[in-house]
Amino acid sequence: MQGGGSDFETDYGAGDHLEPQRNDWDETPCVELLTIGVGANSEEKRRIEAAAISRKIRWLVSGQEEVKVYDSQKAGNREPGTGKRDLEPRTSNLEPVFLPRKPRFGDIAILFRRFSNLKLFERELRMDGIPYYVVKGKGFYRCQEVLDILNFLKYLEFSGDLVALTGILRSPLCGVSDETLYLLSRCDGGIGDWEKWFARSPLPDPRSPALDRIVQPDRDRLHSLFLLVSRLRPLRDRLTLAELLEEIHTGTDFASTLLTTFQGEQKVANLRKLIELARSFDDSGEGALRVFVNYLTELVKAEPTEAEAVISAEGEDVVRLMTVHQSKGLEFPVVFIPELGAGQPINTTQMEYDNSLGLGMKPALPGSEGEPTLAFREISELRKRKVTAESKRLFYVALTRSRDYLILSGEGRGEWRRWVEDFREEYPALIRITEATSLFEESSPADGMEGVTEKGRGEGIPELVAAAVGRSLYYTPPLPSEMVFSPTALEDYRKCPRKYFYRAVMGLDEGLFAEILGDPGRRRKEKKRGMTALDKGNLAHAMLEKLNFADATPAQRAACERIAAVTSAGQPQEDVADVVESVLAFAATPLACELPEKRLLREYRFILTFSGAATYYVEGAMDLVAEGRDGVTVYDYKYAEKEQAELDGYRFQLGTYMLALSRAYPERRVEGKLLFLKGGGEETVVCDFAAFERELLEIMDAIRRRSAEEDFGLREGCDGTHCPFRERCLAAL
Repeated sequence: MQGGGSDFETDYGAGDHLEPQRNDWDETPCVELLTIGVGANSEEKRRIEAAAISRKIRWLVSGQEEVKVYDSQKAGNREPGTGKRDLEPRTSNLEPVFLPRKPRFGDIAILFRRFSNLKLFERELRMDGIPYYVVKGKGFYRCQEVLDILNFLKYLEFSGDLVALTGILRSPLCGVSDETLYLLSRCDGGIGDWEKWFARSPLPDPRSPALDRIVQPDRDRLHSLFLLVSRLRPLRDRLTLAELLEEIHTGTDFASTLLTTFQGEQKVANLRKLIELARSFDDSGEGALRVFVNYLTELVKAEPTEAEAVISAEGEDVVRLMTVHQSKGLEFPVVFIPELGAGQPINTTQMEYDNSLGLGMKPALPGSEGEPTLAFREISELRKRKVTAESKRLFYVALTRSRDYLILSGEGRGEWRRWVEDFREEYPALIRITEATSLFEESSPADGMEGVTEKGRGEGIPELVAAAVGRSLYYTPPLPSEMVFSPTALEDYRKCPRKYFYRAVMGLDEGLFAEILGDPGRRRKEKKRGMTALDKGNLAHAMLEKLNFADATPAQRAACERIAAVTSAGQPQEDVADVVESVLAFAATPLACELPEKRLLREYRFILTFSGAATYYVEGAMDLVAEGRDGVTVYDYKYAEKEQAELDGYRFQLGTYMLALSRAYPERRVEGKLLFLKGGGEETVVCDFAAFERELLEIMDAIRRRSAEEDFGLREGCDGTHCPFRERCLAAL
């Protein structure tokens, strides 16, 4: 590893040899090289190497290998000949004593030159049940579960994206078979017309013969997916991105499905991380779904440095995976350096520049390799020497991170492997050679593995398993320092803490819950009626979000019918017509006729911040905000009749909107109005902002105090009237 003498090269000579610092070193090798026999291709060798490192870690931690790590203690802290500590050190300048012990997971680090094959090594560690932590890293945005959610978001925003649709149908979000995908493609209109066929169950007549060949379980899955898509599409820009992702997870039971697969815990953690990223995106003010989809798509293409979600903390007893650059200044008892044989990336540039040599080019005609200029050759040769010098420095850093034991691996012709082979020729006794495949021929190092199980098998030590189950079942997390709420969630808690628990904590779908557990006779009647009140309300909101109040009635009707054709395909026409007439009736009211004179903000998003026992955030979107000369008014649409509406809950939610506006417009008068679309009618809401803010803080503090409880109790005196979870509550009594 001699340098070349240039100012960018480092000369390593005999004076740079590292000498052991422990007096008890018995001259046995502290460096081990894992080798892989001939015959395997490069991809298979990488897989064997990753599996061998994982198995080697198991053997080290089991204590069955003759490898020790050492903890240093001052000699003066022990009584001569006894090994017992003195109460006072005899002197501060005595030589340390090194006490041997077997390695732990936290003693081990795997250092990579680059993270190109990180996924392969992670997979083997997970297969062996070895806890690890990736320091930074990358690959999060290309995880399949993240791509599946991205496909769902794309399809919600761009209903004509057939690639995204196919990805959804084949993923755990829907899970139909390849045969079903083929049959859908053979139907009239192709796979893009699937919503038309599966909007109802059973399938409508007449229909394509190919549909009859789709098995019933897949038909049910497609119908359930249609119901979810048709419900979420009108809400995609009304909900926050985090709420939309939560709805997708709940509606598809995605997390539960992933937990049944290999690396399920990691996949679910990645989903939670994606939700938090979406929440941060919401906070940035760029919360539109289309913007988020485009943003996420670019991240998938660019693959920035973003590790998968952490399921083991850095400070725990875990193996650390990091790049050599990240390890600078650190030291570990045991270090693995894999992929020694990897070469440098090939330079394909047609132009080179150097301050002293100038510009070099490699001009080429189409179809030819080109002929480099003399300057290009000299600059290329200089660049190679610089790259080699930097690689030598990096390799030196990697080798010197190990305190007690160093394990090298990786086949190939790269310079790191070549330098190791040169060293072996000069000092053969200092490197121990182990054939990687021999690690798979030995019996399992079960003793002393502290609960780590054999790859794909085994159940660990019963006592440790019981302890782990106990920690999972009875773990009490610390109270959160930050919490995020929606106005609806706070109103749920105010009405009944258990309703809040079912909806906000457990993520239960109240409409689905009512359908499953409600009265069968009532369900049959509702099915005959067609659209539910929630469906009609969503459709009305979608129309009012786009409606131009300055247009004449015919133009408004045409706009409403276009929106209905897109968002409510397959719904009974009489129900759709009722919604259209209700919206047009409101548009004809004197209040609506005055709206074009004002500045209108539709789906106006807001975030309220509160400081109580913790930091609280309340976020949501207002249906319509109108800025006039004499003040600001927020309007909240309700597809209900005023006489039958739950006015108290509606007033509470509108009070939250008014409080947000009072902070956004501190010098303006703020008003709030509930607009009832069925039968007309409105109600003006008055809010004492100081008293209302105190009420919100009391609610949020109460939720925080109860956040570690397994269930929230019923509100005193609650009889379950009008509650979708009443059947569940009765069953729990």
